[in-house]
Amino acid sequence: MLNFRISLEPLRYNKHLPGISSAKEIESNDNMYDLSEMVEKLLIKVEELTLHTISQQDQIEELSLELRKYR
Repeated sequence: MLNFRISLEPLRYNKHLPGISSAKEIESNDNMYDLSEMVEKLLIKVEELTLHTISQQDQIEELSLELRKYR
């Protein structure tokens, strides 16, 4: 799974997701890009985000259980 802490810096610097062409790159190719390739890359990003969301939910549940111990 993609480490989101590490991937934030390039995202802020490059202004686009890692592995996804920037708007400027697409424009420089006269708006020509392989649609199936872009769909595949976006599906990978959706999967990464889904896994990250599941991981966050697991952490929330663990912290909730831990917090209940102190109440």
